[in-house]
Amino acid sequence: VRFFEESGFEVPRYEDLRCPSATAIAEVTEDTLRAVLRRSRGPGEDTGSAELEVGATRLDAAARSASHDGHALQLTGAEFGMLQVLLAEAGKVVDKETLSRQALGRPLAAFDRSVDVHISKLRKKLAAAGGDDLIASVRGAGYQFLIASGEDGR
Repeated sequence: VRFFEESGFEVPRYEDLRCPSATAIAEVTEDTLRAVLRRSRGPGEDTGSAELEVGATRLDAAARSASHDGHALQLTGAEFGMLQVLLAEAGKVVDKETLSRQALGRPLAAFDRSVDVHISKLRKKLAAAGGDDLIASVRGAGYQFLIASGEDGR
C-alpha cells in the first residue's frame, strides 16, 4: 500500500471492515493496482535496461531476444523475464518473490514452484548454448546469475 501512496495514488483503507475477507480484499486491490501500473508503462519506461550483457550472455529487451556465446536462446516470455531480472542484478542474489513479481507479474503464492520450474528450463537452455552453471541456487535466499571474475556485470 505504501508503494501506491508514494506513487501518488489514493489508496482506500480497509481497517474499518469487520469481515474475515478484509485482508484478502486489500491484497486483491493492491495486486490489481500493481498490474494496472505495470501495463500502463510505455515501451521506453521499462524497469530494466534495453540491453544487458553479462559475460557471454546478452539480452535485448527491445527486440525480445537473448543469446549466449552467439547462440540464440529460444525463451518463453516467463523465461525471458527471469533472465532479464537476473542479468539486471548479476552477481546479486534475487529472491523468488522478486522474480515472481517482476518476471511473472504476480506475487509468489504458498507452495508455488513456478519460479523454480522456469529457472530449471532456463538453465537447460543456457547449458545447451554452452552456458553451464550460470545460475546458482542460494538456499533459502533465491537465485544468482554468476559473474566470471574480472567482469563488472553490466
